[in-house]
Amino acid sequence: MQKKSDIENLFRKYIENKCNPEEADQLLSYFGIPGNEDVLKELIEKYFELNNAPDSAEYREILDRVYHDIQEEINLQKEYGIIEPKIIPIYKRKWFRLSAAAVLVLGLSFLGYNTLNKKDRNERDTTIAKTEVEGTYISPDIYSTELKLDNGTVINLDKAENGKIMQSGNIIILKENEKIVYKKIKADLTEVNSKYAPVYTTVSTRNGKESHIVLEDGTEVWLNAASSISFPMEFSASERKVRIKGEAYFEVTKNPLKPFRVQIDSNSSDGEIEVLGTHFNVSAYPGEEVKTTLLEGSVKIKRDNETKMLYPGDQASYSQGKISVEKNVDVNQVMAWKQGLFIFNNADIKTIMNQMARWYDVEVIYKGKITAEGFTGKIYKSLPLLNFLKIIKLNGVKIKLEGKKVIVME
Repeated sequence: MQKKSDIENLFRKYIENKCNPEEADQLLSYFGIPGNEDVLKELIEKYFELNNAPDSAEYREILDRVYHDIQEEINLQKEYGIIEPKIIPIYKRKWFRLSAAAVLVLGLSFLGYNTLNKKDRNERDTTIAKTEVEGTYISPDIYSTELKLDNGTVINLDKAENGKIMQSGNIIILKENEKIVYKKIKADLTEVNSKYAPVYTTVSTRNGKESHIVLEDGTEVWLNAASSISFPMEFSASERKVRIKGEAYFEVTKNPLKPFRVQIDSNSSDGEIEVLGTHFNVSAYPGEEVKTTLLEGSVKIKRDNETKMLYPGDQASYSQGKISVEKNVDVNQVMAWKQGLFIFNNADIKTIMNQMARWYDVEVIYKGKITAEGFTGKIYKSLPLLNFLKIIKLNGVKIKLEGKKVIVME
């Protein structure tokens, strides 16, 4: 770490979020040595100049802010020990006009590295709460997934043990760790009796919870937070039909003789998606635009008397009484929720807050005129709420947390 070239290479990796935990620790330790502050300033300026950032008052403000943020990360490292890359913070799109490097760097270091055990991390969050955001620590992992039968019986799937949950006719429901499996069994191997009639079930996730379900035909469904899917335990001989509310990703088992249909339960659309075998995502939260994104295969979207065919990379949305189709959408952004990420691309603050509220189980209140600026970036969903709000606040949005209410102010 004594060679200047080594320091420069490591700093470039750090700025571009490519450092491993050991490298980040080494670099921040080096900058924490008295007398090395000037080296840090020099490297920041050099990096920006190499990326053609304009020399202006606004540019100088960015340099000062980046230096300040890295110094804060150094202070956190000294206080809490070795830290690990955890987040790629969100940034304001308006900075993009300065330079791609400036956008990436802005606010990158503070809260950007975070490897502590559970106790230490909670202690660190408490410190942040006292100094940056008013409120309490809220974790997104304390809510439940429920299974409801059409006779009104409700089963808390999180509390159910692994193994058989129940049986109805030729179908048994199993819990296999985090997966709920509907499995068809042979009648002669069970206690199946003719008195059993096919029943419908609904699997629902509350705020802050996701679920993975395998239907009796082998189709796999992943439910996002605050979502539900209703379906017969055993499909009919002619079709497979389910109904969803919220957001779900499907990997449908192919069966040309038995089409798979998804009915959308939303206050803005009662459309239907017809498939034979394909991978697609449906987002149909109440009060939000209904969107269907195709990853593989083909699907047919129906709404009233209108029909549209989708192909991989297409996204259909329904608004103002019409189905519109966008080509070559960013599938990674659409599927970020399934990968444990929030990914925003020029998203307004209300779009961001809607996703945040569902995941952290909070209510959002807006006061005054809210910024119309777009925000772009990635945040891990495993991040505590206070740190999520910290990142938003670092981008100039005024936020206050009061219990389970997030207040966004002018």
